[in-house]
Amino acid sequence: MPVYRLITSLALFTAAVTSPVETTDAAASWLSALERARETVLASEAADRAEMAVEVWRELEYAYPKYMDWLLQDAPEEHIWAHVPAGGRERVRMQAELLGPKLADLLIHLDAELWHRMVARVVTEVQTENVPFHHANLTTVPELAGQYLQACEIRRETRLAPLLAHRWDGIVFTQHFNMGASHYAYTEALSDAQNERHFYPGAALRVLRFDNGKPVIETLLEDTDGVIRDVDVSYDGQTILFSWKKSDREDDYSL
Repeated sequence: MPVYRLITSLALFTAAVTSPVETTDAAASWLSALERARETVLASEAADRAEMAVEVWRELEYAYPKYMDWLLQDAPEEHIWAHVPAGGRERVRMQAELLGPKLADLLIHLDAELWHRMVARVVTEVQTENVPFHHANLTTVPELAGQYLQACEIRRETRLAPLLAHRWDGIVFTQHFNMGASHYAYTEALSDAQNERHFYPGAALRVLRFDNGKPVIETLLEDTDGVIRDVDVSYDGQTILFSWKKSDREDDYSL
């Protein structure tokens, strides 16, 4: 019988890119998108750059979720979350004010020197002799970006190795829009609130598995008209429980 594990938050996984040709193509596409984002930020008025940086960053994360996650891990000199104060310590501020300047600065100064440092950080963590890295001899950004993605793929496999060493048949997760909340943690707007409604149809219940270290996603249930959420798995891993609202006006969430 299957033994499932649960992740409670939305997660999107894409297949790993490992061959040099695929890595080169992926790096070229990603670099083009980063350059367009950089030009957009630079074309903005100085007072608007922070907000514009957040906007273009969201688009990049949507198109290249894995690569942008790696970029946030390795590019900043300190973790990006260090710029977000704990609740209650300072007045409430918008994301553009908190992170916008840092994201704008990162996009504008993503040069060969920074790519060198990023590759070095990943290679230091991986510390593998199986794949030679020649980033010290590389001079162009496309070459360095390709080396960076290759190193990140190896790092990803290294980080996943302890998890994959255990016997399990999959991780169950739901895929849907970013629900957020109404005020603090109120959720009636996701259901039947009269004056505020956040219902965006289209959701799926999926299982993440790994085949020789590569992620494979299986769809258990998909609903283009409803929303599936709150997935839970029994302690023995045999039963999956979730809530399902099949339409906005004619149904509500049921187990």
